[in-house]
Amino acid sequence: MKITKAQLKKIILEEVAVVLSKQPQASSLFRDLMGQYIGSIRGNQLWFHGAHNVAKGVGFSGDHPNLFGEIYGALEGQYDEAVEKAIGNSGDEMMGCPSCNTKKAMEVIQSYESPANANAEVIVQTGLQMLKDHHQLMTGVFDQLEEAGELPLGVNDMLAAHANDIETFIYLIQQRAKV
Repeated sequence: MKITKAQLKKIILEEVAVVLSKQPQASSLFRDLMGQYIGSIRGNQLWFHGAHNVAKGVGFSGDHPNLFGEIYGALEGQYDEAVEKAIGNSGDEMMGCPSCNTKKAMEVIQSYESPANANAEVIVQTGLQMLKDHHQLMTGVFDQLEEAGELPLGVNDMLAAHANDIETFIYLIQQRAKV
């Protein structure tokens, strides 16, 4: 059976419309909450990388590689995963915008004392507070998305896995903070 160019064009347009209709369409709530979460991850990752670079004192040999190094490395992976999930579930590449995410990260970082020129105990206490605040934000994102019926299974799984990591890091820093 032979088809004309007009018929072929019509078939192609219909198929494109079907494909476009199946693209993920996330609400502004999803994009806003995931944007906050992504900014928080990146802010924590940058702060802990800084803490890793300026670790000092008697705990240096443990804090530098085994505490701060582990935390910022894990947060780097979480950032990548969260951005990819956000883009994949929203279809919005702005979720991966480095300028937007850095701006949000800066808002997080500027809420806490810099690890630079701080003593080891201040770095530990500030890092502990940051992780607790990040965990609280993560829990809020989870709860709000779930309540709104906008928590895809993969994002649910990702947030649960990230929470598991953060709870472990909170434990480790709490133990380090004990004198």
